[in-house]
Amino acid sequence: MDDLSPEELEALLNGPALAPPAGVIPQFDNPPKFWTASVALPTFCFVLSTALVSMRLYTKSRIIRQVNIADYSILLGWGAYLGDIICVFLAMKYAAGEHQWNVRLKNLGPFLYYFHVASVLYGVCVFFIKFSILMQYIQIFMPVKKPTGLYWATVILILVNFIYYLTGRFIEIFSCEPIAKAWDPFIKGHCINIKALISTSSTINTASDLIILILPQLVIWRLNLSRKEKTGVSIIFLVAILYLSACACSGLSLFYSIRFHHQSDDTYNIWFISMGDLSEIAAGFAVACLPVARIFLKSLPKVRAVSDITSYMRAKTWSRSSTYQGSSRNELEDQENSSLPSQHRDKLWPRAIDVADSQLVREFQTSDIEASIQQVPNESSSSTQFPFDTRNSM
Repeated sequence: MDDLSPEELEALLNGPALAPPAGVIPQFDNPPKFWTASVALPTFCFVLSTALVSMRLYTKSRIIRQVNIADYSILLGWGAYLGDIICVFLAMKYAAGEHQWNVRLKNLGPFLYYFHVASVLYGVCVFFIKFSILMQYIQIFMPVKKPTGLYWATVILILVNFIYYLTGRFIEIFSCEPIAKAWDPFIKGHCINIKALISTSSTINTASDLIILILPQLVIWRLNLSRKEKTGVSIIFLVAILYLSACACSGLSLFYSIRFHHQSDDTYNIWFISMGDLSEIAAGFAVACLPVARIFLKSLPKVRAVSDITSYMRAKTWSRSSTYQGSSRNELEDQENSSLPSQHRDKLWPRAIDVADSQLVREFQTSDIEASIQQVPNESSSSTQFPFDTRNSM
């Protein structure tokens, strides 16, 4: 670089950031790219995530009136996500999914810088989302003070994720000496294999997503509930389909991370990695926030037409039920419940499905939950105080 004349240096910087394949002519002015998707997808993901986080925080602070560590974690994750989105938009100004030979060399440095910052913020955001989800596992499935296998597995998973994301972000930030070498190829210095680091990170992240998806299912399907109840609890509490979407997006990022590791077309592969990461985070926010959606919707004012129809149907039902005339609504419910088999009365279905939080966990009938959990072998022990125990403060 020092040996180049100003004219030669300018020609180099205005040239392609990567030698094009044979027979391909670089297109700097109007290259094929994913500009529409580069704007639409991050915008949609951020608006959706913001709405979900706002709904959860409003519900917990104004309706349930009980905010806990899982909610603070979600808020911190949203802050990191905002920074990630901003960096992605700034990076796409220089290369919105085009092949690297269609990007001028002078634009490669700013693109890699914003991607580097976004990658660090991504790890911070994902950790806080996973921490919130795992804390909700503890609050939902362990409302009584008896450590179970699920509890200890959840605690171990929290610690593993904390250590991994902390060390991973540290290594990523200081992957080059000097640090600016990570995005400026003209600076003298050295770096570790950043591409291998990103591929490894994507692999571990995808594995962690799958473990979080499977972990509570192992307990739900061993409880003393009917198949219908198990299916309902699984879907409501875990929002499994959404988390499968998160796993799929994480898998997409993993695929392009591997391509990124073995290919030199960085700007093209990084675009797919970024879009997969943003979609994965949005799905993660949905998993963490949707358990309170039913309570939030119940708090909204009813549309008059719907209210009138509901009142009419209720009146018709009461008129047909002559045997219940003169009874209060609570008495009617008691009579209806008394006709059910005793093993199905006052169980957690469907009242406990309202939210994955301690406020609604109290609506579970503790005796039934204890009976169900005790049937899971080797998972109960004496009442003790143990790490991450926030259940008294909920």
